[in-house]
Amino acid sequence: MNAPTLRGTMAALGLISALAGPPTAAAGLNEDCYGFGDLEVGTAWLIEPKTVLPIGIGAIRVHALELHGVVQTPQAARFEVIDTAIAGGAMPELAGTGVAIQILPQRGVSRIRLRYSHQPGALEGHAAMIEVNGVRRDWQGSFERLNHEHLGRAGHPARFTLTPEPASGGGHWKSGRLVVQSKDEIRSFTIGAAVLRLDDVCFER
Repeated sequence: MNAPTLRGTMAALGLISALAGPPTAAAGLNEDCYGFGDLEVGTAWLIEPKTVLPIGIGAIRVHALELHGVVQTPQAARFEVIDTAIAGGAMPELAGTGVAIQILPQRGVSRIRLRYSHQPGALEGHAAMIEVNGVRRDWQGSFERLNHEHLGRAGHPARFTLTPEPASGGGHWKSGRLVVQSKDEIRSFTIGAAVLRLDDVCFER
């Protein structure tokens, strides 16, 4: 697969940190949040694990989307900052095609919440995945099936809560807020879909 090239002045990954900007104001005493408003619209990254995007409260790594070990990322796939608000936050937001976006807090957290929107496909046939601390689940269809599900080791699994919201992008989109929390520290969280938008990532310790 030929990865997409970087746009504009983003010829070197080292320049990314200059655009990452500070975290947004915390929503609670122990919560730090980050939107993507300080990133330049049109900035794009290679879809590969060595691509790292600092977000002030942690970092993001970008992986190809897989369904049961089979790569779903097309050659034309992109991961970029786009001037839309389909996930329900403020413009801009993160956008990806065939991506798995790994979110890495600076240190372990008890809860992660974010806004999302994705396209599960007319017949719920598009790939999706989730990962917490190295344990992953792949399926086809909507993120909404994760609501009240658990993932991880017995006794201390991560628990998901999803709250659907109106999809501003139209009928192909499924939007909402996702919360994952665990008694164990969450050190890694990945969310992936065939067509994905993310915004307003928050960590609670």
